[in-house]
Amino acid sequence: MKLETFSLNTELSPILQAAEESQAPQWVELIPAGVSIIGRDGRSWLNDKPTDIVQTFNANAVDLPIDIEHASEHKAPQGDPAPAMAWVKQLEARENGSIWGLVEWNREGDALVTSKQYRYLSPVFFYEKDSRRITRLSSVGLTNKPNLHLKALNQRQPTEEHSMDEELLAALGLQAGASLDDVKQAINQLKNSANKALNQQDLSQFVPRTDYDKAINRAQTAEQTLK
Repeated sequence: MKLETFSLNTELSPILQAAEESQAPQWVELIPAGVSIIGRDGRSWLNDKPTDIVQTFNANAVDLPIDIEHASEHKAPQGDPAPAMAWVKQLEARENGSIWGLVEWNREGDALVTSKQYRYLSPVFFYEKDSRRITRLSSVGLTNKPNLHLKALNQRQPTEEHSMDEELLAALGLQAGASLDDVKQAINQLKNSANKALNQQDLSQFVPRTDYDKAINRAQTAEQTLK
């Protein structure tokens, strides 16, 4: 069966224009990278066929609602209002199996995200009972307590103060999303440890000179990155 797809030059052009006017992100991460998806609550799912999820979305030809705290799944079936804050217009499978969506935000949704009242997304998806393979997305909820490890909607951008380079964080032993204060503290600890070792009576008994030099270089490089 031939799947119908959107043309970026026709159907999606008004969406892209509207997204550019919005302060909320145009593309959002809906399924994280990796074959094994593990939530913060310990549950896990299989995402070994991300392109099938995209194709199912295209074949269904229905936008995915982004609501507040999964109102589409919990309130709507009871007949209660479940207004959408945005609509996912297109899905895209990216590197390592992550799935991203092109979003058209309405004014309410844009305000909730840009004012940081809500920072994260929580997807609702169907999956096979036995294999736990994700088969299709149902909806997405704005939340402040996400289960999946997804990109924050309003995380700091490179143009704001200092960007947290992933390699720098890894070199300092910090996790992704670490704050500027975390980085400064890690740098100070690194420098203090190196200076303490240098002040010992017999340096060779405590730390090799090459390791000390590497530690100092890492600290200096990190400080330069933050300037």
